[in-house]
Amino acid sequence: LDNSGNLSANEITLNIDDTLNNKENAQISADSQVTIVQTNSATSNNLVVSNKGLLHSNNVLNISADILNNKKNIVANKITLNVDSKLINQAGANILADKQLTIKQTANVVANKVLTVINAGLLALRSSLNTTSTDGTTQSTPSTGSLTIFADTLDNGGNISANEITLNIDDTLNNKENAQISADSQVTIVQTNSATSNNLVVSNKGLLHSNNVLNISADILNNKKNIVANKITLNVDSKLINQAGANILADKQLTIKQTANVVANKVLTVINAGLLALRSSLNTTSTDGTTQSTPSTGSLTIFADTLDNGGNISANEITLNIDDTLNNKENAQISADSQVVIKQTNTSGNKNEWMPSAMSALELPSTPVIISSATSNNLVVNNKGLLLSSNVLNISANILSNEKDIAAKEVTLTIDKTLDNTENAKILVNNQLTIKQTKGTNNNLVVSNKGLLLSKDRLNISANTLDNQKDISAKKATLEIKK
Repeated sequence: LDNSGNLSANEITLNIDDTLNNKENAQISADSQVTIVQTNSATSNNLVVSNKGLLHSNNVLNISADILNNKKNIVANKITLNVDSKLINQAGANILADKQLTIKQTANVVANKVLTVINAGLLALRSSLNTTSTDGTTQSTPSTGSLTIFADTLDNGGNISANEITLNIDDTLNNKENAQISADSQVTIVQTNSATSNNLVVSNKGLLHSNNVLNISADILNNKKNIVANKITLNVDSKLINQAGANILADKQLTIKQTANVVANKVLTVINAGLLALRSSLNTTSTDGTTQSTPSTGSLTIFADTLDNGGNISANEITLNIDDTLNNKENAQISADSQVVIKQTNTSGNKNEWMPSAMSALELPSTPVIISSATSNNLVVNNKGLLLSSNVLNISANILSNEKDIAAKEVTLTIDKTLDNTENAKILVNNQLTIKQTKGTNNNLVVSNKGLLLSKDRLNISANTLDNQKDISAKKATLEIKK
């Protein structure tokens, strides 16, 4: 069918075997329903639909094709695009629905066909877009409706917008530079069948945003720009990279952990060179150019095998559950207003014991958890930057090597083997500094100080060996040394 005019009716059904071309300025429009389908799509689907004009319905619009190439406008109340191989929404093109927009393969798709969705234009629920009033100002309307995509690959260089967005992607999601995926209520990015395996790779160079909840479940997440929401949960199985200059910002809660069904031998490495933060914990700049601190709220929680921090991690409460190594690099900061807790995920020898697979992030403990009668603690904490809390800072580890600054109102360092405070390093405390061995271990803790251990009030050290070559200072000090 080659249409360069106007097809209009209450219901339009187009059974096309090979090609439908809706040319520039052409229209196919119905009040009730538009259906475009291959004549016999039960056995195969080779239909190619190309739209340079308007495909429109006041109610339902359904397209079933092998390839859909949209260069202009597809508009309806409810849109279902069943595409088997490729859907392209070109730059400047719009696919707009009022209540529901769904993109997926047909029910009878050939087994070896995979769907690639390439968006360079606008995929949206219209209520999620800002509207321009008659006086030229923009006003936001309450958004409704859902946008759902099932595909092997999603390549977004444009704008995807709705009240709720669910992206079921099997292989790769690329959100390109200046591209946006934004929802008022919820953004969910997940592999279609993540119960058996998880190989999804998510790469973000633009904006992933939700005014409320944003959840990502992937094997690898590489963030080069901005991920922003009220509550963020990043379920990543192998690697999460937050690049230099990139931001992952939440208002109430930011949680990073593996998925519930992670393969047993996968370990999560978190590499942060940018900013992981609760936004209230950051200084804000007022209109006169001065910086003002706002009261901070919310929690930031990470469960990982390795955390490599070369940037800034900031929140009211920070809990870092690290199984193997935490490296806080030169000039890097981990900073909280209320509490910093650094500990191994669990010390029972069973990695899955403390994995929060059956917990929501809201159920994670907000106070320190110390597991006694431990069988192993392999966590190594290396600090070359700043570990800071305005109130409490607790570290439970096998080895702590401090080469720069640890500072808080109260600091408790529970170390199994070695605490090394190197030359020019400082541990600075206002109220109480406690250094002790993990309960139930063999009392072999060696404390080596070549820098400064300072408490303005109380200092308690309980260890097998204390090798002090520099300064230990406190108003009241208690040293319990075996040797």
